[in-house]
Amino acid sequence: RDSDSARFRDTQAKMDIGISPAVNGAVLQKGKFAGKRVRLIGKVLSQDGNNATIEASDGQHVNVELVPGTHMNSAYVAITGQASDDASLNVREEMNHELSDNFDLSNHNQLVEISEKFPNLMLPDGFANA
Repeated sequence: RDSDSARFRDTQAKMDIGISPAVNGAVLQKGKFAGKRVRLIGKVLSQDGNNATIEASDGQHVNVELVPGTHMNSAYVAITGQASDDASLNVREEMNHELSDNFDLSNHNQLVEISEKFPNLMLPDGFANA
């Protein structure tokens, strides 16, 4: 039983807790979440095979490596994925959600900026400074 309990704790510790802070191009370039799961909301500018270019809420173009077979049919998407390790404008998609074709990127960008100024407002203790 002790080994089962230890294995369970180890598995729990390794599990992703599902937190994905909202980012825009500027936040990605700061490197604060380099290599971590993020949520990028933006406008689909192009999609070619397993790559897409998304206009982030601050107007910067982000390259997204898509899960094979992904096809986005909406003008706006929420991409959950891993930010690049080098603080560049690259995200590797884990999943996406299509949004309304009249999504307001300006309003979303204000949310990203507020979450940058007050990280503990939107993220659990310790996550923002990890």
